[in-house]
Amino acid sequence: MYLALLSLLPLLAAAGPLEKRQGPSFTPNAPSDFCGAVFNTDACRKSDSLVLYLLEVALTKLVGFSLQPFSQKNNYDTTSPPGPCVEPEGFDAARLPLIMDPADTNNAIEWLKSDHPPPYLGLFNEPDFSFGGWTPVTLPEASAKNLTTLIDAKTSSTKLLSPVPAYPFPEWLDQFDGNCTGCMDKIDIISAHIYHVKPEDSIAQIEAIHERWQKPIWVTEMAPTTEVGKCQYTADEMSNYMTTVVNAIKKLDYVEKIFWNGGAYGFLGPGYENICNPSLTNEDGSPTALLDTYKGLCSA
Repeated sequence: MYLALLSLLPLLAAAGPLEKRQGPSFTPNAPSDFCGAVFNTDACRKSDSLVLYLLEVALTKLVGFSLQPFSQKNNYDTTSPPGPCVEPEGFDAARLPLIMDPADTNNAIEWLKSDHPPPYLGLFNEPDFSFGGWTPVTLPEASAKNLTTLIDAKTSSTKLLSPVPAYPFPEWLDQFDGNCTGCMDKIDIISAHIYHVKPEDSIAQIEAIHERWQKPIWVTEMAPTTEVGKCQYTADEMSNYMTTVVNAIKKLDYVEKIFWNGGAYGFLGPGYENICNPSLTNEDGSPTALLDTYKGLCSA
């Protein structure tokens, strides 16, 4: 989830041997289509930041925590006024729609059956973690039961991203797979949230996920951490971290897209405004030095 609620998600490293799946061959996306960013549902109130980011990076995809357009969605940021908000032009076209939890599934099925299904659709976002009490915890068995009809309704017009647990190990997806016969075979892309202070730990986690599922990966959330106290990077060290981890990921030809968390301004907690701050834009919408770094990495 996004930093707006200062969520604490200590992700666990891979442990133990993983069963290897056979997967399809694929062609990775061009670098210009490689990079995206994460925005919370209140981000449309920060239109300057969004528009600047779209222009600066020529962004093709955003992760936002909503199935429907943000203009129809209550935000998940309790520090902002409740209710939907207005989106900048072009924002919704770039947004990756997500089925946040079981309450979204029936509407998503109708969308898949419509004349204009989405090209991509993300399934449950962090079902193993309740984000500030806004989202429910949904066990793998219940998730499988809820999503089976939707996965069966999928056509070639839409690529499905797997449910993405906050804690990738123990194997939430394995349990989901065991309760949803053939579902993982029909899912096109594995969605992963990667938060490690050490770049090598981030790469190791991605490699372990691919070793298990043998499918293309979208890293739909990425930063050093969302946990106060784990990271003490200065702005220059954040830039070095980003450069190291993004360049390493670009060498993994099965990673199709990455989404840096986050696009709009945010920080880990009080006193951390200038420590391990992952923001690509400032409060006034101006670019941070980290955005300049990201732009260079994404265009290389």
